[in-house]
Amino acid sequence: MDENVNLKMVFKIVVTILCIALLITGMALVPKAFPNAAEADAQPDYIYKIFNDNVVNEINIEMDENDFEWLLENATLEEYRSCNVTINGETFYNVGIRPKGNSSLSQIARSDSKRFSFKLDFSEYIDGQTYYGAEKIVLNNIMSDKTYMKEYLSYKLFDFMGVPSSACAYSNIRINGKDWGLYLAVEVIDESYIERHFGSVNGNLYKPEAMEIGGDRGEERGGQQNGGPNAMPFMRGRREQMQNAPGAEQRQNEAGREQVPNQFGMRQMPGGAEREQMPDRPGRDQIPNRDGTNQIQNQETKEQNSNESRMQQIPNGFGAQGRFGGFIGGFGRMGARGGADLKYIDDSPSSYWAIRNNAVFKTTTDADFKKVIEMIKKLNEGTDLEKYLDVDEILRFWAVNTFLVNLDGYSGGMYHNYYLYEENGVFLILPWDFNLSFAGFGINDASRAVNFPIDNPVTGNLENAPLIGKLLEVPEYRERYHGYLREIVEKYIYSGVYENSINRINALISDYVKNDATAFYTFEEYQKGVQAILTFGKDRAKSILAQLEGSQPSTSYGSIETTLNLSDMGGMGGMRGGMQPPRNMQMPDGMQIPGDMRMPDGIQIPGGMQIPDGIQMPDDMQMPDGMQIPDGMQMPDGGQMPNGMQMPNGMQPPGNMRFRGGMEMFRDNQQSETQSTVLILSVAALIPGLIFVAKFKRRKYRA
Repeated sequence: MDENVNLKMVFKIVVTILCIALLITGMALVPKAFPNAAEADAQPDYIYKIFNDNVVNEINIEMDENDFEWLLENATLEEYRSCNVTINGETFYNVGIRPKGNSSLSQIARSDSKRFSFKLDFSEYIDGQTYYGAEKIVLNNIMSDKTYMKEYLSYKLFDFMGVPSSACAYSNIRINGKDWGLYLAVEVIDESYIERHFGSVNGNLYKPEAMEIGGDRGEERGGQQNGGPNAMPFMRGRREQMQNAPGAEQRQNEAGREQVPNQFGMRQMPGGAEREQMPDRPGRDQIPNRDGTNQIQNQETKEQNSNESRMQQIPNGFGAQGRFGGFIGGFGRMGARGGADLKYIDDSPSSYWAIRNNAVFKTTTDADFKKVIEMIKKLNEGTDLEKYLDVDEILRFWAVNTFLVNLDGYSGGMYHNYYLYEENGVFLILPWDFNLSFAGFGINDASRAVNFPIDNPVTGNLENAPLIGKLLEVPEYRERYHGYLREIVEKYIYSGVYENSINRINALISDYVKNDATAFYTFEEYQKGVQAILTFGKDRAKSILAQLEGSQPSTSYGSIETTLNLSDMGGMGGMRGGMQPPRNMQMPDGMQIPGDMRMPDGIQIPGGMQIPDGIQMPDDMQMPDGMQIPDGMQMPDGGQMPNGMQMPNGMQPPGNMRFRGGMEMFRDNQQSETQSTVLILSVAALIPGLIFVAKFKRRKYRA
């Protein structure tokens, strides 16, 4: 009897151990079956605090009125000033704020609007201060977008397709007690972003930038572009060159107020009040503590304004701040693109200045950068692609970018608005800046927007865009890319996710848009824009499906009909009245005009505009009146304007990442080792238990 009782007790213990072992085994396998579960639990606090896209944030900015007026009057200098920021009722003190942007910044600076995009830097004046882990946050002004949704929907589609993307959420802004409008808060691509998506910051991050139009000074970039120890040789000593550059002297702005274009000399407050000369940034000005007293923040070597470091020299004709027609200098040195197109030049790091000098992390070394050159070389050779590229992630990226007809980036011949992240020699591409997606740049014809070809999704030719061209040369990759396009059509558009997202956002922001104090467009234009972006999605999906099935061409424009009015969504130019180029503008040496490009209605060609030697003109392009052709340059055959590219007229919760591939596989390998160990131990515990149960049952039955 006692023996049976003991056996029953042992049996219960064994069963309990078996259940625990099975539970542990199941838990070990959950991350493998549901990779997002672990990631979602690990989201940083700032994702929930400011990037909850189910609500509109309330952001109140308070700062010295003179400082704020100075920022507005000198926006293109992109200098920080101190402010206090209250986000959803919680105040952070001594936060840096500055205007930001490229073309949008320079355009607004030339207009009557003061609705600049802003960057908040919580650590600019107080070392280590963050917003729940986020050092910087961008507040985008939703320019060139009558729908208010282009950038938001773009990031959400990238996220839906498993591409690491920035979190974003709408935010109602007030500055010094005044309503400033509805903005989109966007997560900056920096250390916190990388850690959120990849689990650690062990790699190297680059923001290639061959040209900057009015120009965001690249605050996320590392020290090398500012003449640091790892700078390219031609980047050192820019200060001395800039001091003698044209336009470095004081000048009168349109209002007659004296300004200095950069930090060489005394700054002037609005109205002529003199500001102290800023140091070279080993330290900081005195700034107020919360109690109103002054303190000195002695930060070590923050980034200097890259307006000085980007320009080796200022070509003749450049105006204020070294800008010529809104472009920051640099076209004349070692090729206009500096490697930003990812075309192989040679093995010299200096040939890829547009990448090397835009490294985001200060820890990036010349040895690290050799991996970039090696990747570019192999990419252009079309060999060992999966050794150097996260091919799956990149194909997903291009599927989304192609659906969006986003040409203000790599595929549009501008070769900017993207990041490269490298870890263990494997690279992937990260999305950035989508206010001109949905055919807002480079196309002003609705039929061409809807029928944009999926197998030639660039403005020129695929040879000039190897990051997509070389991948599409591989049949397996092309088929996979097509599969992701089909997934967008079927699971995002036809499933109703797209329309439901638009309706949800419309319900969320409609009243804010109606009362937007600084809006670029009327509420009626917004309402038409919402309907237009719905039409775009449906008709674009129809065209893509027809291209995939072969009933429409996939390398040239098709003929799917659409009722879309493209201008209802807004586009390049951003504000009423369109965009006009500066007078007497000369195109920088080496710059290429994208193929099939024509000037849109409302764009005025200034008299005396010249095309420099070496520029490549599109086939069959007719020169506009008043444009001079340099000696030796011949017009293409035909002399007619092409029917191709036109210049434009004047979801998922944040962090729900699903992409698979190179970077993900590194973590998977580590997870696999851990899971294998747990699994082996669990099985080791299970086997003796099963043997015991089997023997116990036989003994019981025999009795």
